[in-house]
Amino acid sequence: MLLGCAKTEEYKIGQRIDMGPFSFRVVGADEGRWSSVRTVNILFQLDRDDTAPFTTDFWESFVYRMQLVDEARNTFPVDPKPVSPVYRGGRQRSSQYRAEVRLIPSHEGVRDAARIGKDPRAFRLIIDNPAAAADQPRRVSVQLR
Repeated sequence: MLLGCAKTEEYKIGQRIDMGPFSFRVVGADEGRWSSVRTVNILFQLDRDDTAPFTTDFWESFVYRMQLVDEARNTFPVDPKPVSPVYRGGRQRSSQYRAEVRLIPSHEGVRDAARIGKDPRAFRLIIDNPAAAADQPRRVSVQLR
């Protein structure tokens, strides 16, 4: 899905990412639990949303375009949800988004369940640009810490 042949640009936590009508930053990642399953929780700060009213939002633009990859090349989908959304312009908007990524060993993207990353530092966040402008990266990688 995301690990094709597009050139991947390396970004750091806190560095501004311009993709389509959005500018955002990955501002943090920590570990957590969902029942007995380990999770990696990722926080995004949205700095710019130039989408027209009654069109797509950040979540809709990036669903199926983000994934976590560990050193064993196990992959997990990333689904950013709005934090404290406000309804305006025909949709829910938020300046922050949070993704809870469940590290389920039976997930279809797992190649080696014994080597699933143990904490956020073991993962890279891969993001594909949903609507790349000429001066924007098509794909970025952010090493979590």
